[in-house]
Amino acid sequence: MVELLLYQPFKSLYTLYFFADLLLFKVPLWLIYYSRRANRPRNSWTLTRSVMVRVIRAVVALPQRIGFSNRDLSKDVPQSKLKKFDARFVRVDGLEDSELVGEIRDFAEQAGVQPVSVPCFWLRRGIKWIPEHEKAGEDEKVILHIHGGAFLVS
Repeated sequence: MVELLLYQPFKSLYTLYFFADLLLFKVPLWLIYYSRRANRPRNSWTLTRSVMVRVIRAVVALPQRIGFSNRDLSKDVPQSKLKKFDARFVRVDGLEDSELVGEIRDFAEQAGVQPVSVPCFWLRRGIKWIPEHEKAGEDEKVILHIHGGAFLVS
């Protein structure tokens, strides 16, 4: 069933169903349920805040179900797709085994994770990228955006 949600028209139909169900059934039920202060996630929260938190959690989980975020971060981004952002694609390599030390190494071993290279984007404000001007100037500010990737909502 979940595989079907990755393809049209099922993706659109599910999205319509999701928002209709949310607005017509879930929100009214949450309003009734959270009207009693003891049922709220925190007694100090207002009714509006309690319902909004549930709505936001439901909406944030939607892209994972229907496959909106299907970009493969292991592939490089062609420069032609970055022209309008005036950015450069780079890949930052993961740490060497000898560089991973202390508590971080212990946590990584417990979680069973390994350092990997991650895709990043260099961004410059107000200056066009010119091949002979690849390095930033002394007073120039640049931004290195590292994509978070692999966040999972459950």
